[in-house]
Amino acid sequence: VLLALAGIRALVGAPTGPAMRPIAAQVVVVRPGQTLWSIAVAHDPPHTPLLAFLDRLEAETHGRPLQVGQQLVLP
Repeated sequence: VLLALAGIRALVGAPTGPAMRPIAAQVVVVRPGQTLWSIAVAHDPPHTPLLAFLDRLEAETHGRPLQVGQQLVLP
């Protein structure tokens, strides 16, 4: 069975071995006085429009107010 799976992966081009790397997510813990805007300004990725990044942060919070200590996974 394992050989069959390895053969299927080779046929479909699925990455195997060291080429596969986990994607590290950046998490921000909300501090007192922080807003989505201040978090977006501080963590806006290069080549990403700030307002687009802010929209993604708002989607992450589902429109709810931020809470101190809340963990936000940055998009």
